[in-house]
Amino acid sequence: FPCATSPPPSGVSEPYYVVIMRDSSVKGTDKLHAPPDFDGPVVHRKCTDVLCTLLLLCCWIAMTALGIYAYTNGDYRLVLYPMDYDGNLCGTDYGDIDMTEYPYLYYVNSYSGGVCVRECPAIEGLTDVFSAVSYGGVHQTDEAILPPDFVQVADYSTSENVLYCEGDGTGLDYCYPFGSAALSWNSPGINGGFGYAYYAVDTYEMFWRCIPNLDAIDKLKNETSSDYSSDAAERLRLLQQETTEADFNFNGTDTGMSSMVAGDLSGVSVSDLTDLFFNGTGATDLDYSAIYDSTGEFWSNLFGDLWTSKAYVLGFGFGASLVIGLVYAYLLRIPCLLPIIVWGSIAAAIASFGYSGYYAYTLANKWSTADPQTHPDSNIQAARIASYVLWAIGGLLVLLFCCLRKQIWLSMKCVKKTGKALGAMPLIILFPVLQAAGLAAFMILFMIYGIYLASLGTLDTNTHTVDVGPFSYMVSVRDFTYDQFTQYSAWFLLFCLFWTSQFILALGDIVIAMACSKWYFSRDKRRIGSGTVFSSLCTSLRYHTGTAAFGSLLVAIVKMIRAFLARLQRKAKKANSKIAQAILCFFQCCMWCFEKCLRFMNKNAYVQTAIFGTSFCVSARETCFLIGRNAGRIAAISYVAGLTSFVGRLFITAVTAGIGYVAIEETYGDQLYSPAGPVFFVGMIAFFISGMCMAVFDMCTKTILHCFVADEEMGTGYADDKLTAYVDKHGSEEDTCVTTGSGEP
Repeated sequence: FPCATSPPPSGVSEPYYVVIMRDSSVKGTDKLHAPPDFDGPVVHRKCTDVLCTLLLLCCWIAMTALGIYAYTNGDYRLVLYPMDYDGNLCGTDYGDIDMTEYPYLYYVNSYSGGVCVRECPAIEGLTDVFSAVSYGGVHQTDEAILPPDFVQVADYSTSENVLYCEGDGTGLDYCYPFGSAALSWNSPGINGGFGYAYYAVDTYEMFWRCIPNLDAIDKLKNETSSDYSSDAAERLRLLQQETTEADFNFNGTDTGMSSMVAGDLSGVSVSDLTDLFFNGTGATDLDYSAIYDSTGEFWSNLFGDLWTSKAYVLGFGFGASLVIGLVYAYLLRIPCLLPIIVWGSIAAAIASFGYSGYYAYTLANKWSTADPQTHPDSNIQAARIASYVLWAIGGLLVLLFCCLRKQIWLSMKCVKKTGKALGAMPLIILFPVLQAAGLAAFMILFMIYGIYLASLGTLDTNTHTVDVGPFSYMVSVRDFTYDQFTQYSAWFLLFCLFWTSQFILALGDIVIAMACSKWYFSRDKRRIGSGTVFSSLCTSLRYHTGTAAFGSLLVAIVKMIRAFLARLQRKAKKANSKIAQAILCFFQCCMWCFEKCLRFMNKNAYVQTAIFGTSFCVSARETCFLIGRNAGRIAAISYVAGLTSFVGRLFITAVTAGIGYVAIEETYGDQLYSPAGPVFFVGMIAFFISGMCMAVFDMCTKTILHCFVADEEMGTGYADDKLTAYVDKHGSEEDTCVTTGSGEP
């Protein structure tokens, strides 16, 4: 391949070629032979895998076009603001009714139907069972305690889907039959939380939604029970007595005028209706799990939480993790501090899990003892379970690191060798900053495109038939449905995220590999400095972006397959198909293992490209042969050296996510549906950033080991005696633990 040293050997004119020669007497075991003029990584290169570069550019252009289309046709408010039952966005002028002055949503049924209100009601007595909020506004009986304006509901009189509690000709109150609170829960209007009205309860605002106070729900349950008071029981008894000899006629001829009456009520008695509406246990809270399942609001709520806490998600995810990672990586260069940092990181990671568990447990107790209780029991229980899980992870880490203590000591010896190379090029430690900046810029665009794409759904009206004895009507709610184009676009956006993030990592691997290989193959290492990193970056961007795109494309494809399998797994779980779940789980595990192997091969292929300037396929083939001939030593040293990288990533991620959780919970509190989503993204970004920080050490170690093996086979003699003794000693020692081939070259 075109190459190599500068200036060319005497008597040889340009262009000239370096040929890797092999002894082919034994297939698959032929070693590398260096040309007579070999002097390290090639100088004269050509662009590799240009087609993949063009494909990546096309992918970005298509993503940008999709983002512009979504921005032009979408409306971010559809994702961030709540929608009432009539399709209006509370707090905006979107829809048939201007809701600018009514920014909050008050839920009235478990179908996610609600009305826009000016303020979330704050009721000193927690609830008033004789006051209700319906699709048509506030409805009260004569016994109501609250004033009519306890909550200001938007005017829905012009809506086609409006429903009222008044009996429209039947003489019956559809929400409070015969004025009884005990009969209200099963009434046609409230219908056990699946009607078009719900009681007036004390609420608190959470992301522009009015969430019922749990103490108010407990009081509501008691006051709507038929045996709550003697007055309610006496009223029911008298109503039953009135119909022992004659039926109640409900204003006679007017009954046919009711749009909610399925038949003639003239033969229906009060006793029939009291038996129909009777509820001995009292009212309960709305089924919010049904709300989320029926409307798919989970993703909207997640994006909403991310948007609300975006400053902390991006700040801690990128900023804090990067600072912690850079400080950690810089200190690893100092040999005397290495043991303290590694073992201190292990202790700190375990402590972070322990403290996070303690914080979650304390928070659960705080929520459970709050007066009034503002968090549901499910969230309290989830917080307690999370604390137990965090403590369990901390305990498992203690056992794990006790078992791996010998390997950790070996990994620190390997890192000391790497530290010499990084000490000569201190600028390389800051390279993850450039990667993080690129990833942050892409993530901002991705989030914007994702939010606008999520708003491209079609607004549909979902109707639910309610049958309560002789009463029948339709409850309408508005919902979004997504066509195939939008769904495919979401998958494409996910693919762009996978490919771009992996491309950023791959290009960084090539730059680091090129800089470290120049350090290794330098006779006079005083010539190596931070300028080497800059020249390696320029060379990689000019010649080998295609190779980085090729390798990252393979990983992105595998990730897409895993994402699709995960979607099928959720469907199989929902269908309760055990066989399908088992089969899909098997394939998911296989793809996970394949991805790990692919990543390992890619990294070594990038080293081969950095040294010899070959394309991805050629580099991968040469890497396979090289690793196959030295499998034992490469596997052993990679295994023990990887432990330091694992400890670092665990420490950076745990500390960043822990600090981020405390900060988000303390700052935003009830403004979020749950801090779990933002904290998860903080941890995910921190894990990615920590991988880039620790990738400097990991990739440098792989590069030095790769260069050492190639140097040994070519007989060029760049390795010092200490490095040779270290690799031979620890490679043979670990062969008994990690054996994938012969320990001899």
